[in-house]
Amino acid sequence: MPNFLRDDYGIRLAQAETAVPASGQYNAMDLVDNSAPAAGYPVSWVCVTAGSPGTWRPTGFLGNLTSVTAASNVAATAGIVSVTGSGGHNITLAVPTAADNNGITVNVVNTSSGTVTAVAATGAAIVGLPVTVATNTSAAFKAYGTNWYRV
Repeated sequence: MPNFLRDDYGIRLAQAETAVPASGQYNAMDLVDNSAPAAGYPVSWVCVTAGSPGTWRPTGFLGNLTSVTAASNVAATAGIVSVTGSGGHNITLAVPTAADNNGITVNVVNTSSGTVTAVAATGAAIVGLPVTVATNTSAAFKAYGTNWYRV
């Protein structure tokens, strides 16, 4: 059973879980803090549409930084990937796991001299164009289901 924090009027303010609730009645603006935070995963989720269990959206993510120099393929699952060096690069976005379906983010920062191309691993897909990240720019990709969405 979730541990709810309540104010003097008995209104739910927050709870801590490892993922968004799969059951129960929730109101818009109810908050679930991530009780097992990890790099690239949301800090918390907020209910944006009341219901059972409601519609939830991530409120941010914990960053980690992976620096890549002159690599051709890098598996990216979450966090920040900083690409340096020369030539073109591919960033392979892995198939999101069930836990990732709550909106983990990969931010690609390209400071290399070439273009970085986001490539979906087998079983995944990238929705939204372009999938390339030009020199001295960045792009964010969010996971929902087995898809990565350019945001």
